[in-house]
Amino acid sequence: MWCAVVPQEALLELCTLWCLGVTGDQGLSVLKSFEGPRLEQYWSRALRTDQYWVPRVRLMFAAENPTDFAKAVHDAFHLRKQTEALLRYNLYIDYMPMDGVGELDPETLKRMVKWAKGAPSLSKNKSLDDYIHTLEKELNIDFCRAMNRITFDKIVGGNPDMYSFVTLPEPVVEVVPETGFHPDVPSYPFEEQYDNFAFNSLLTREEAIFAMNKVRAECNKVSAMSLFHVPMTKYLRLEEFEQTQSQASSQVQLFLKDSWIATLRAAIRTSLRDVGKGWYNLHETNWEVYQRSKLKSFMEMVKFCMQDSLRYLVQDSLVNFTQMLLDAAFSVLELSGEMEWGNNLIHSQFKPKKNCLFYVDLILDKEGSHYTTNLTSFASVLISLFNKGIAATHNVPQLEKYVLEDIFWADTPLLESVGEHEPKVEELRDTITMAISKALIPMRAYARAYEKYLELNNLEINDYIEDYSSKEHTASEVKQEIEMHLQEKEVLENVIPSNIMIGPFYVNTESVRQGLSKKRKAMANAA
Repeated sequence: MWCAVVPQEALLELCTLWCLGVTGDQGLSVLKSFEGPRLEQYWSRALRTDQYWVPRVRLMFAAENPTDFAKAVHDAFHLRKQTEALLRYNLYIDYMPMDGVGELDPETLKRMVKWAKGAPSLSKNKSLDDYIHTLEKELNIDFCRAMNRITFDKIVGGNPDMYSFVTLPEPVVEVVPETGFHPDVPSYPFEEQYDNFAFNSLLTREEAIFAMNKVRAECNKVSAMSLFHVPMTKYLRLEEFEQTQSQASSQVQLFLKDSWIATLRAAIRTSLRDVGKGWYNLHETNWEVYQRSKLKSFMEMVKFCMQDSLRYLVQDSLVNFTQMLLDAAFSVLELSGEMEWGNNLIHSQFKPKKNCLFYVDLILDKEGSHYTTNLTSFASVLISLFNKGIAATHNVPQLEKYVLEDIFWADTPLLESVGEHEPKVEELRDTITMAISKALIPMRAYARAYEKYLELNNLEINDYIEDYSSKEHTASEVKQEIEMHLQEKEVLENVIPSNIMIGPFYVNTESVRQGLSKKRKAMANAA
C-alpha cells in the first residue's frame, strides 16, 4: 500500500488531490492512527468493485503541467516501442547460425594478445593462459555475431516490405570535431595559443635543444662531484688529512673556474654558431636587442642550471663530509662530560662504524701524557676545511660574458652559491663541532690512564744506578731486583697495546710500549 505522512491541518486538501484518478466514486481511503500533530494515511491494496489501479505514467497529479505530462507519456510509449524492437532485433541476430561465418584472423588475434600482455608483470605470467583461451572464444563469438549482423542488416534493409515487422536500430552518427580529438572540447584558439607558446618557448630551434642538452649534461657532472675526499679509506695524520681535503677542494675550485666555463662556452657556441641572425644571434652587438631575444632567456636558464649544480655540489659534499665524521665518531656521541678510562688499555669500546680518520701518537715525557698532535687543533682544522669547501664554489663567473663576445661588459657577473651562514650550513657546522668535541673526551681519558707510567718513563738510568749503588745489597736482593724489573717488563708488554682505535682516532702506542719496556730492561741490567 501507499503511505504518506502529512500535517494534520493539510489532510483534507491533500487527500482530495492525491486520490484524484486513483479511487472510484464511492470513497477515498482508509484513515488510521492519528498520532500527535502528524497523521499516517494508508491506501489499501484490497480494491472494491468500483476501484481500479492506474499506472504511474498515466496518472497526472493536479500539481503537474498537462503539457509536460503529455510529453512524458509520449516519450515513455515511444521508448518502450524502441526497446521492444531492439530486443527483437538482437534476438534475431543471436539465433542466427554461426557455422561457416568464419573466425577472427589468427594473426590479428595473436597481435591483440601480445598487446594485452605487454606489461612486464603480465608477459611471463603463465596462469593467464586459461583466461586468454576463454577470451579468445568470446572474441570469435563476437566476431561471428558482427558478421551475422552485417548480413541481417543488408537483407532486411533490401526487403523492407517482407520484413516490415523488423525495426532496424537507427544508425549512430559519430560526431567528428572540427578541432581536437573529442567532440566535447570547447572552442579554443589553438593557432593563437600555439603562436604565443612558440614565441616564448626556447625549444623552437633544434640547435637550442642540442645546446640545452649539452649544458644539462655538464651541470650534472658538477652535481656529482665532491669538494672533499670522501670516504677516507686510510687514516692520516692531521696535517696529511688537511692537505688531502684542501687539495680536493682546490681541484674542484680550479675546475669550476676554468674547465667548466670553457666546456660550457664551447658547447653553446658550437651548437648555435650556424643559427645566424634572429632569436639566437651569437654576434649580437646591441644590448637592447639582446635583452629582448631568446638568447637572453637561454643564458638565464643556463645561469640557473649552473647555480643549481653548485648548490647540489656544496650541499651533498657538506653532508657527506659531516656524515663521514659522524660514522667515525658514532660510538662517542652519547658521552657527556669527562670520564675515566679504567685499567684496560688494550680494548676500546669506542670503535668507528667504518674506519678511523686520524692517526696520532701517544707520548710520555716531562710535560705529561699527551699526543703528538694537539687535540684542540682537530676542531679548528675540520671547521676550516668545511668553510674552505664552501668558499671553493664562490667567485665562479657567469657564462654570459664568455658566450657573447661582441657585447661590452663592464665587469664579470658571478654565480650565486651556498652561503656560509645558511641555516642548513650552520646546522652541519655545529654537528661537526659537537662530534669532534665528543670524540676528544675518551682521548683525554685514555691519555690520563698512562700518567701512572710517567715516573718510570722520566726516570734517568744513571740516577737509578747511583741511588741503587749508594746502598749495600746482598746477592739475593740484587737477584730479586733484577727479577722484579724483568717481570714488570713482561707486564708492561701485556697491558699496553701497540695501537688502539678510539672513535675517529687511530692511536699508536707502540713507542710508549717499547720505551717503558726498554726502560725496565735497562734497569734490570743496571742492577
